[in-house]
Amino acid sequence: MIQIKQIGCAGILFLLLTGCDKRNDPFLLRDKGPQVFIERYADTLYQKNIVDSNKIGVVYQVNVKYFIDEKIPLKMNKYFITDSMSLVGKLLSVYNNNEGESYYSLKLTDSYGKTDSAVLKLISFKNLPPVCFFTVIQDSFKITIDASKSYDQDKKWGGKIIEYEYNLNGMVLKNSLDSINYIFGSKGQKMISVRVMDNDKSWSEIITKYINI
Repeated sequence: MIQIKQIGCAGILFLLLTGCDKRNDPFLLRDKGPQVFIERYADTLYQKNIVDSNKIGVVYQVNVKYFIDEKIPLKMNKYFITDSMSLVGKLLSVYNNNEGESYYSLKLTDSYGKTDSAVLKLISFKNLPPVCFFTVIQDSFKITIDASKSYDQDKKWGGKIIEYEYNLNGMVLKNSLDSINYIFGSKGQKMISVRVMDNDKSWSEIITKYINI
């Protein structure tokens, strides 16, 4: 039996592995016990323990791999779901809406009562703010501001930049363009500030530069 438990939170998932009666089983003394491993989804390394981070609201998945040294047929319950996790085949999906650390203990027990376990530690966060970066190309009174190298720190979890705010010596422009052109009407020192917003409505820090026209 595989027992998957989210420690400290509600919800327990059971994957049942059943076999024939073990009484008078000639393989009992030769049973080496089960083994269970987990790997990050689409990764190639199976481990006993995984520590990873994930954005709240994004499904986290690991593959479950196990071995049972028995000469009896096994039957797997293909699908079972709780409020916070589900197991389809050998793919475990975790749904976590709580910020901070969560532990998921996977315990495998064979029909002889021998056990093995693996643990997933997941650190969940609400959002990582975007980072603003821009360059200024000047040609006399005309400037080109390029903020295309700005990025959202949680891009791998679906984060993206949706708005750019340009402050051109006091005149503020907001749009979805990562690059703009502007012509100043007078000489002197000019202030240029830029910040960006991600799809979670979080703004980056304001970056300011000065140029002389």
